[in-house]
Amino acid sequence: MRATGKCFRMDLELDHAPLASTDAQAARDGSHAASAQSGVETLSLWDIRALLRDRLDGLGLVADLALAPIDHLFDHERSTLRFSRVPTCYYANHQTSYESFLISFIHFAITGLPLLVVTHPGLFDNDFGEHCVLLAERLRRCDHPAADAIQVVAVPHELKPARDFLLGLPDRLEGRSLLVHVGSWREYYEGQPVNTMSKDLMGVTSRLGRSVVPIRISGGLPPRSLGYKFHLPYRMSRLTITMAQPMEPDALDRIDPSERRRRILDAINAMAPPAGAYAGSPNQSLVRRCLRRHVESGSSSLKCFLMEALETMPDPSRETVLLKDFIRTGVLPTDDEVADAAWFARQAMWVSDGRGLKTV
Repeated sequence: MRATGKCFRMDLELDHAPLASTDAQAARDGSHAASAQSGVETLSLWDIRALLRDRLDGLGLVADLALAPIDHLFDHERSTLRFSRVPTCYYANHQTSYESFLISFIHFAITGLPLLVVTHPGLFDNDFGEHCVLLAERLRRCDHPAADAIQVVAVPHELKPARDFLLGLPDRLEGRSLLVHVGSWREYYEGQPVNTMSKDLMGVTSRLGRSVVPIRISGGLPPRSLGYKFHLPYRMSRLTITMAQPMEPDALDRIDPSERRRRILDAINAMAPPAGAYAGSPNQSLVRRCLRRHVESGSSSLKCFLMEALETMPDPSRETVLLKDFIRTGVLPTDDEVADAAWFARQAMWVSDGRGLKTV
């Protein structure tokens, strides 16, 4: 990835056994996971988790920070996934900041293909950017094979740099899939239509000659605008990821650019819940725990969520157990207890805002 004490109950029941080793290998090779008739993924949530942990082998806390949010924020049962095993363009609406990470990790788990994520300009101006940078740093420091698997970049604010960025996308995409939130900015309410898509992005799509898969993300917003946008889903609801059938490049090339753009936007909007309807399922227990942690610590919503997600993992790594020990006792692990003690200390201090640290 590149950037830029007391345990509470699990809110998610993971009731399927993980893949057998032969099935896991088949899924990694791309020969197991999708229905031949529809292209819809048939992997259980346990399977996806097992694949992601396998691809992030040896990373401990990094793997847990990728897995724990999937446990809480991904509505596997209501989602329809159609990830391709060849480089593809995925064009989606945009509800919350965290969904970019969520889709990226699920895509990487299932396909193993590298992915370039193009997101809104403000993503790196807050805790989400710091979170991304810390994860990327750990992967680079150990030269892990996954270090280049996910690149998250933001479109520049200014028009000319933004155009230059989009037109230069093909140079970044050799062997790499592309995820773009085509409306650029996050939406305010559930079912809000996506009405814009850059002409330059449409031109890049034609130059790439790849299939386009429209995506609709739902369940993360209130039925009516509250006047602000969301980093995490409204009421901590799980996000539903619905992916349409691929649009093949030959079919898209037979119609003019404006019609191509309209068809992609129509496909994204056709999968939306009715505007004004609440499509989420509130996780009030998680909301209360995050709020309590925020009141006690003053930490941001993201840090409170990450800590609650790690607290309720059914299969935490040794590093995550040591992180919880640090927050409870204020004692950092020794160099021989974690793979990268310097990075672990920075990550622990960041996610806890230093509140586990004891000064003498």
